[in-house]
Amino acid sequence: MIFGLLSIPLVLLLIIAVDEPLAGLLHRHGAPLRPFFAGIMRAHDAITDKLMPLWLWPLLLLLFAVARLRWWPHCTIWLVALLTMVSSQGLRHPLAMYFNRPRPGQVFGHLVTNADFWQAAGRFDAFPSGHAAGTAGLLLPWALRFPKARPWLLGWLGLVCLGRVVLEFHWLSDVVAGAALGLLLTCGWDLTTGWLRPSSALLEATVSCVILPLSIPFLIVPHPATPETESDLPPLLPSWRAWYWLVLGALALEIGLFVYLTQAFA
Repeated sequence: MIFGLLSIPLVLLLIIAVDEPLAGLLHRHGAPLRPFFAGIMRAHDAITDKLMPLWLWPLLLLLFAVARLRWWPHCTIWLVALLTMVSSQGLRHPLAMYFNRPRPGQVFGHLVTNADFWQAAGRFDAFPSGHAAGTAGLLLPWALRFPKARPWLLGWLGLVCLGRVVLEFHWLSDVVAGAALGLLLTCGWDLTTGWLRPSSALLEATVSCVILPLSIPFLIVPHPATPETESDLPPLLPSWRAWYWLVLGALALEIGLFVYLTQAFA
C-alpha cells in the first residue's frame, strides 16, 4: 500500500522529466528491441484472453467458496483476484477518458503535436495503461501472498510494462500509474476481505452475532454437549445452506456489477 501511494510523486516526476526524452530515445534507437517485446505482448495477450472470459468470474467465486469451506488460510486470494481484475479495468477506463492523453505512437505519427493531458481535440486513452493495470490486478494478489513465486510474477509484470513503452503504446508514467493502480486495489481488497479468512476474529464475531441469530433454526446445526468435547467444539456452526446463500449473493452482486460496467462503458 505504501509503495502504491509513493508512486504518485514518482509518476509526476516521470511526466515532467522522463516520458518524452525516453520515448524519443526509444523511437530513434529501439528498433532492435521491438521484435522481442512484440513477441512478449503476443504471448501475454494470448494467455490473458484465455484467462479473462466471463465464465472465470463465477469460477473464482466457486473456488473461494470451496477454499473457505476447507479452511484454507489463503482462501480469499480468489476473491481478491476477481475484485482487483474487475475494479482495475472499471477504474482505468474513466480515468483514461478523463486525462485524454495521446500515446507516443500518435505523437510520433503527427496525429497530435504534443503529449499533454486533456487534449483539446480528439479522444485518447494512454494514461493510465490498461495492460499494466490489468496485469497487476491479475498477478499481484498472488505475488503478495506467495514469496517464492514473486520474482516470476513481478518479472512478467515488468516485461509487459516495458513492452508497452518500447512498442510506443504508452509513456513510462502510464505503465507506472497502471501498475500502481493495480497494487493499490490489490492491497485495498486484501484488507477489505481479510475478515473472511478462517483465522479472522472478525469473521467469528460476525458469525456469532449476526449470521447465527438470523439463521436459527434452519441454518445451524447444534453440537451435542459432552463433558469431554464441550470445551473443544463451538456450540453452533453454520450449515452448508449459509455458505450457499453467501456465494449466491456474491455471484449476483458480481453479475450486476458486470452489467453496470458493460452499459457504462459500451
